[in-house]
Amino acid sequence: MKEVGRLFLGIFLLVFLSSGVLAVEYGNCSIVSRDSCIAANNDNIVLGLSSMTNAHAQLANIGTYNYVLCCNFGDQTADTTCSETNEIVGLSATTNAHVERPEGTSYTFLACYKDFKCISTTSTDCTTDYPLKTLSISATTNAHVGAFEMYATKICCGGSTIKAAACTLKTATWSITDAIVGQGVRLVVTGSGAECNGKSISFNVLENDGFGVYQDVVTNPSPVAFNGDTATGIWIAEWQNDVGSPEYIFNVSLAKNPQKFMLSTNELTVTKQDEDSCATINTCDNYNNELECESDTCSVAEESSLPEVNCDSDSIVCGCIWDSSSSTCGFGWGEINPGDCENGYTLCHKEGEADYCYPGNKCPTGDEPKEDNDGICDVGEGCSSLDCKDGDQDSCATGATCLSGVCYNPTEDSDGDGLTNDEEDKDGDGVVDTGETDPNDPDTDDDGFSDGEEVEKGTDPTDSNSHPQSTTEDSDGDGLTNNEETSIGTNPNDPDTDDDGFSDGEEVEKGTDPTDSNSHPQSTTEDITCEYGYTLCRKTGSSKNYCYPGDSCLTGENPEEDEDGICDVGEGCSSLDCKDGEQDSCSQGLYCLSDKCYNVESPIILGLLGNCQIKQTIEKGCEEGLGYKIINWTGTWVGDTSGSAYEECIAGGRTTIPCAAQVQLPFFDYFELVATLVVLAIIYSALLYKKKHHHKKKK
Repeated sequence: MKEVGRLFLGIFLLVFLSSGVLAVEYGNCSIVSRDSCIAANNDNIVLGLSSMTNAHAQLANIGTYNYVLCCNFGDQTADTTCSETNEIVGLSATTNAHVERPEGTSYTFLACYKDFKCISTTSTDCTTDYPLKTLSISATTNAHVGAFEMYATKICCGGSTIKAAACTLKTATWSITDAIVGQGVRLVVTGSGAECNGKSISFNVLENDGFGVYQDVVTNPSPVAFNGDTATGIWIAEWQNDVGSPEYIFNVSLAKNPQKFMLSTNELTVTKQDEDSCATINTCDNYNNELECESDTCSVAEESSLPEVNCDSDSIVCGCIWDSSSSTCGFGWGEINPGDCENGYTLCHKEGEADYCYPGNKCPTGDEPKEDNDGICDVGEGCSSLDCKDGDQDSCATGATCLSGVCYNPTEDSDGDGLTNDEEDKDGDGVVDTGETDPNDPDTDDDGFSDGEEVEKGTDPTDSNSHPQSTTEDSDGDGLTNNEETSIGTNPNDPDTDDDGFSDGEEVEKGTDPTDSNSHPQSTTEDITCEYGYTLCRKTGSSKNYCYPGDSCLTGENPEEDEDGICDVGEGCSSLDCKDGEQDSCSQGLYCLSDKCYNVESPIILGLLGNCQIKQTIEKGCEEGLGYKIINWTGTWVGDTSGSAYEECIAGGRTTIPCAAQVQLPFFDYFELVATLVVLAIIYSALLYKKKHHHKKKK
């Protein structure tokens, strides 16, 4: 009977969502009445028309004609700004106009939309590169307008917006079929291909009462976005009264195109733990089955911890882990790790929390790295530690070693002047000796020419009186010629003279002062992405960003935000503009949650009875579009070294987890939700009446 119910729900949703709530189907353009295009939230007027066929045209902003070319690509505001390539047709005037095909050059007024690229054709159908049918015209120029089927000359359009609208849903499944109340369960959805990447989907979980009757749950999963062709949401299992254990399905739809939806192909059965069952559960090893163990339904992981493991730390994730080999439950924990520090950063330690990489050779007060003062540079002590001498690797990334308190890579070009660090600091001692150039200053002698340019042209980069003849070249690639920079007082060999994070050319273009670090356009971020448990911060007085453990930055080191309600990349998860579910500057597969980067999956907790400190590295990331990421991990054992748990820990391993996604968008708007509830109420009443009538007949 429940299978019949699912079929009924599918038919209902299909009928409802395609019943004309939207004037134009998502991903299409059609000629409709102006009122119907305005009434639909996501439909855009692109061109005004005097009638349905044989029409004169007017620009979209005129608004006096009763018919329009209406397009629906999920945006509430029409983007009809013209570029050089997004013309649909040309108009002879702003209104009461004849039109010409997009290839024409006779008319100066243009009807444009988004990133459309349109062509005219006499074929009866559009091509793969230009698949969207828009309208037809009676001639190549001086023409009237009609529906696509009306005239021989047809206008077909392509572009990334149209291609993205081609995404379809392929599969929708629960990751498991049995769960306990309070357990997190993944909803796994696959799409048709790369065209789905970044497209948002919404979930609606329904409890199946049978007879085609479904109950809404209290809390639905947050919407997510595709990573490649896969998207993964998470739902916290809840209890609803039913005959026996409740069973749940879910409906998934493209957030901007609810007509494209799919029902899950399997059901999730949720069981309720006995109220008294936790009375005997004091530690992880009291659990008797995998479901209760992994869910930690009695919340005893922290009580099961060892004294040396601080489960309250932002850098530690504790949990109960099921060991399938012995069918027992035990305590496990994982450590959040920021990764190795890059050139110009040093390792620091947030007190009682986690390590992080900070720009420069000195940590903020109180955040000096751990050191045991034994004269040995142990991993984690940091280049600024007294134990770490020049040449030690410490926690520097591959190829870099400690030099003057920071990670230093001799083969890199730290200042971008065309010379590697070891070509500038020839003896590698971190000191600018006589005859050496500064590897952290692109123009050591401040004569307006980079060290690399002077070496190339045979002048002395350490003598300001020795330099090449000034030219009209743009030596630093900032968009200004050398002569232009000399005249306005900027350094022609430093793309960002005032070190405020914006190039001189960008500042001149946007009207700010390229010689004043306090005068600049809205801030953008460096290419810095934060891992699980970290939020983006910016060093005071610097353009350098860094990732700090937890949900807040050091005092005065929050990245800039414009408070426009939009989470711009670089504002950081702790910004008021960045809401839960947005990616901001988090690494691929992570998103903002409670002011820091997060994932559907926590960092790895080793599935062993024991205490294994995990360090993980990503072998394949979510940015590769696989829908999952592969993590290699190594373990450091804490405690008794006897037994197989110790051996498995130090052996390390390889784990695959799904990529999570970010963007939060509504499933229905208010009016659609009300309509849905009304229709469901009518159907539910009809089914109850039918059921009672059936019982009376039997009597």
